[in-house]
Amino acid sequence: MEKKKRTRVKNRDKSRDYVDNVLLCEEVVKFRDRVIAAKELGHYLDDDPEEENLVYDRPKIPEYIGKSIMDIAKRRSMERGFINYPYRDEMVCDGIENCLRYIDNFNPAVTTNPFAYFSQIIYFAFIRRILKEEKQKYVKFKAMVDTSWVTQSEDGISTHAKAAPDDHSMEYINQFIKKFEDSKRKPLKKKKPKKVIDTSNTVFDSVVNVLETTYEDSTNN
Repeated sequence: MEKKKRTRVKNRDKSRDYVDNVLLCEEVVKFRDRVIAAKELGHYLDDDPEEENLVYDRPKIPEYIGKSIMDIAKRRSMERGFINYPYRDEMVCDGIENCLRYIDNFNPAVTTNPFAYFSQIIYFAFIRRILKEEKQKYVKFKAMVDTSWVTQSEDGISTHAKAAPDDHSMEYINQFIKKFEDSKRKPLKKKKPKKVIDTSNTVFDSVVNVLETTYEDSTNN
């Protein structure tokens, strides 16, 4: 008698259990409909039919939507590629703010997965915050190295004026500046856009790649 082959059932990903995606979709669609109805009752300033000139009584975002967005942002910030950043709270705030800004753009005719929609918005908000903070760190380090960091001694040997702040050694500062400036010289890589980004395992590599390929634009602005 032949033995039946045992098939292993892969463990279901329970990472999204903290958000009821079906309920969230229903709430977002209802809110979107209320926003559309409110806009129809609004009016334009100076009879200028531009979106920014539309005045209307905007509905309040339901509590469940707000809580879900906050939970998604906090969970994403705990991922391997984001958890060690010292400005993680700012990243979470940026993610929540961006979700609230673009919630009206959610289209149930295109997708019924608000979890993925908000998760993607939050991911790119994190990336923008990282780029901003890294640029500020570069400007800070570069200014210190170019001005008050190094003094000229009587024998002509350069010496450091004081200890590096924030527990950063001069070796680390110089390496950071070099890496930042080298990334500016690299040509930008064009990549095909992905519909949904799932970076649970490779988010660190994705962050590094984005940092290296977008420094030029971010530093020129």
